[in-house]
Amino acid sequence: ADAENENGTQKETDIQVHVEVNLEDERSNHCVGLDIECIITEFPSQKEIDNYVTNGNIPLPKTFPKDTCNQVFPESIMKFQSTNGELHVRDWLVWSQQKQALYCFLCRLFWHKTVETSTSASMSALVSAEGWDANGKWQKLSHRIPKHEKDNGHRECDLAWRKLESYLLSETGVDTIFEASIKTEAVKWYNILKHIIDVVLFLGERGLAFNGSSHRIGDSSNGNFLGLIELLSRWDPILQEHVLSVEESQKRSERLQVLYLFPDSQNEFISECLNLVKQHILLERQSAKYFAVIVDATPDSSHIKQTIFL
Repeated sequence: ADAENENGTQKETDIQVHVEVNLEDERSNHCVGLDIECIITEFPSQKEIDNYVTNGNIPLPKTFPKDTCNQVFPESIMKFQSTNGELHVRDWLVWSQQKQALYCFLCRLFWHKTVETSTSASMSALVSAEGWDANGKWQKLSHRIPKHEKDNGHRECDLAWRKLESYLLSETGVDTIFEASIKTEAVKWYNILKHIIDVVLFLGERGLAFNGSSHRIGDSSNGNFLGLIELLSRWDPILQEHVLSVEESQKRSERLQVLYLFPDSQNEFISECLNLVKQHILLERQSAKYFAVIVDATPDSSHIKQTIFL
C-alpha cells in the first residue's frame, strides 16, 4: 500500500511538473514585443527606435490598476468611432508593465526628432519617460486622449513611424542599406585577414623567409608570402578580388589606402603573434609549480651576440 501511495504521489508530482513546464512554455510563446519602459532616456537613440519599431510593444494587460482616487481605468479610450460608424483601435496607446503607465509610443519615440513645437503634446505625460500613471487620474484620459490624437505633433510622429516601419520591413531604408553594406565589408576584410594570418603562421612555423627581391603581385621573385597569397587567391573569390585590385593599382602606380600585403603589415602581424605566444608562455609559467629558464647566445650577421631566454 505504501508503495502504491508513493507511486501515486510520484505520478501526481510528475504531472504537476509537466503542467507547470507546459504553462511556462505557453507563457514564453505568448511573450512577444518590448516594454516601452526599455527606452529609459528622454531622447531615444535611433538604435532604440529601430529595435522597438521592429519588435513592437507587449500586449495590453487584461486588467488595469485603479488610480489614486480609486477610479477604474476607462478601457473605452483604447478605441474610437469614426464619423462613418466604424470602430478603430488606438494602436499607438501602449501600456508599460514595469512603469504601470500609459504611453503614446509614437510621440515617445519620434517627438524629439520630428516635432519642433507643439504645446499640447509637449505638456502631455503620454510623451514623457514616466508616462501617464495612476497618479494622473484615469478620468482625465477621456478628454486628453482625443485632444492629443488631433495634435499636429502627434500626426507628424505617426507619419514618421509609418515611414520607418515600411523601411525596416522592406529593408529599403538608408540606415538598413548602410548597415548591410558595413556588415558585407566587415565579412570581406575578416576573410582577407584570416588568409594573411594563416600565411604568416605557416611561414613562421617553418622558419621560411617572407619577402623576395620584389613586392609586385605576379612577379616570381616576390617571395614566399606574396606567392602563397597569390596561390590561395585562386580558390577564394574575396581574396582574389583584393589581390587583383592591388595588382591593378601597382600597374597604374596608384596607392591603395589599405593593402595588408607588404612588409610593414607583415611585421605587425608577426609582432601580434609574438605577443600572444608570450602571453601564453607567461600563463603556463604562472600555473606551473616549477619552471626552468634556458639562456643561449649566438652571433648575428654583424657578429654581435644575441642573447635568447627560453
